[in-house]
Amino acid sequence: MRHESATSATARRAAAAWLLGLTVLNVVTHGSLRITLLYAIPVCAVAWYRWQAGLLCAALAVACAWIGGAMPDPASTQPAWLDGLFGFARLSVDALVAHAWGRRMRARADVRRCDGRTRGRD
Repeated sequence: MRHESATSATARRAAAAWLLGLTVLNVVTHGSLRITLLYAIPVCAVAWYRWQAGLLCAALAVACAWIGGAMPDPASTQPAWLDGLFGFARLSVDALVAHAWGRRMRARADVRRCDGRTRGRD
């Protein structure tokens, strides 16, 4: 089992708090917060470190949108399950892109860290 960083655990807790707050706000405002970006932020924060957790957070975000009344859109002619599937697909793409970007940034930081160690030995 891979050691989990404290940053990853903090991101998951922050994402859970964000989604809970967003769900409560949607219940209070009768589902008026429908912007995908509001749900994509916690998904990307979690997926930065682990893509599997990002997909799980995407599914949780869709459930929170449904519970909060933000899904399905009142103007939508599609069934609710299809809106949920499209929402999950959009958030899953966000999660995978965020993970790929996070992996690239971590690799770049590792290279810089290694370069700094070898330069001092010359």
